[in-house]
Amino acid sequence: MFIVGVRRARIAAVVLLACFAVNLIAPVVISAQRAMPRPAEFTSTYDGPVPFTVETTLTQGAKKDEVDVNARLLIDGTEHRDSYTANAATTFPVRDRGGLTYFFPYQPERRSYPYSDPFSLEAVPMDYVGPGNVAGLETYKYQAEITDGDYRAERIVDLERRTGRVLDETWTTSGGPAEGFFRLSDESRARAVDKARSEVAVLRALQVLAWVTRFVAVLTLAWLAVAFARR
Repeated sequence: MFIVGVRRARIAAVVLLACFAVNLIAPVVISAQRAMPRPAEFTSTYDGPVPFTVETTLTQGAKKDEVDVNARLLIDGTEHRDSYTANAATTFPVRDRGGLTYFFPYQPERRSYPYSDPFSLEAVPMDYVGPGNVAGLETYKYQAEITDGDYRAERIVDLERRTGRVLDETWTTSGGPAEGFFRLSDESRARAVDKARSEVAVLRALQVLAWVTRFVAVLTLAWLAVAFARR
């Protein structure tokens, strides 16, 4: 009888340890998704009155938790360069500017963020204006108004609400390097949506796994309690 009880206790211990170990996977995966990758390269194209392409390159910064962001913006054949250093986990600049520009926080909040337009760099509020939807993915929509001399612009971005990935963006401008209405191209939107879908699928799988392992752990503890009560 004692041997049976010991075996049950060992089985329960193994099951509980396995559940605990599985639950440790989620923070690791989420941390990897949250951090800005480096090295990495991204290219986004925009539809508008003139060709507009943004190429961003991420490299390791001077400190372990920093990322150097370098951007090359091509507008109607004219090149503009931009660079700053960001915190890898939060995407917020740590120096060189006052607001977010090309990348946004993981799990963005429904609030205002400081934003620096690449053609102004002065930080302005990027306000949360409501929920949105891009290709079936729920988004948070943000808007920023920029006025810097003759340059006036409105930026509107749709961020996937769990990963912070930009799924759509418009840029309406007068003055500055170009004038008119620009929108993230169909190809760039589709690429961003595909990437976001895979990231969201991983998060959902981790959520289901967490519930399953907790349920199994509760059943195991209940089984163990009943087994000892019957001794």
